[in-house]
Amino acid sequence: MREQQNFVHQFSIVKAQPEERSGSIKCLIKASSEKEDRVGEIILKSAYADSQMRNNFLKEGYLDYNHITDFIDKEIAETKPSVDRLATLQKSKLEAIIGYPEAVGTKDEFPNELGIKDDGFYILGRLIPGNHFVEEIRKGLQSGWKGYGASVSGTAFAKDFDGNKLKRITLKKCAIQPLQESVNGDTHVTLLKSNLVLLRDIQKSFADGTSPVPSQMTSGENELYSKIHALEMKLNGFMNLLSHHPEFADKFLETIYSDILSQILNGGMSLKSSSLRDYIQFRYGLDGETLEDLTDTLFIKITGEQNQC
Repeated sequence: MREQQNFVHQFSIVKAQPEERSGSIKCLIKASSEKEDRVGEIILKSAYADSQMRNNFLKEGYLDYNHITDFIDKEIAETKPSVDRLATLQKSKLEAIIGYPEAVGTKDEFPNELGIKDDGFYILGRLIPGNHFVEEIRKGLQSGWKGYGASVSGTAFAKDFDGNKLKRITLKKCAIQPLQESVNGDTHVTLLKSNLVLLRDIQKSFADGTSPVPSQMTSGENELYSKIHALEMKLNGFMNLLSHHPEFADKFLETIYSDILSQILNGGMSLKSSSLRDYIQFRYGLDGETLEDLTDTLFIKITGEQNQC
């Protein structure tokens, strides 16, 4: 007799808590490059090559606004403030933490633009909605302003330098700040959309008559649109097949579950609902309510198993 599976067809599940659907803002951060910065130093791409360091940053690191947390930590260490002052500083530090890293790594470990590229080191981040720094950053980026940069913060020793070149760093945090205040001017921050959202935007703009006709698109944009459209058509057919054969659907869900569990156990993904959702959407092309329900199912199942360990 077939063993009972923990997946339910049509996703009849208990929903995750509202805070798991955080509405966080995904961004791509070019955190550093091998160009000489404004103080005459260069951080080599190889400085980020240690996978254990990247995994620790993924689990414990955070994004802050303009290195405010560094200044607060310095004041606490040097002045030994009173209890009231310490409480004020800690509150300010929490407000200055504006997000967290969601993926860092080499090109082989993460898709497309993430990780260590030819032109520098990239971080996929999540910004916390409602934070007043984040809202100002979002408004600026959405308006098309490209004046935000980034800079990394961590620890290094004298032996980690070769002249003005830093060969190794223990990355602790990454700041987002006005580009003029970034030590390395060759950095930037970009808001991200998923491919499926991008496709809907393109399709809607064609329907509204607001999109350029294909002849006005570059060859690369035309090719990207065709590939995304072809993938969506294949996905629609595949999901239609699954809906008529529940036994295939069970196998499909088991495959996704095993894949995600392996990513988490190997340190390639943090156990966060948002991380699971983005990975499922990118790797398996799911969207909408199906994506949300499957994310909730897997998050509840995996967290339950982790708590039992």
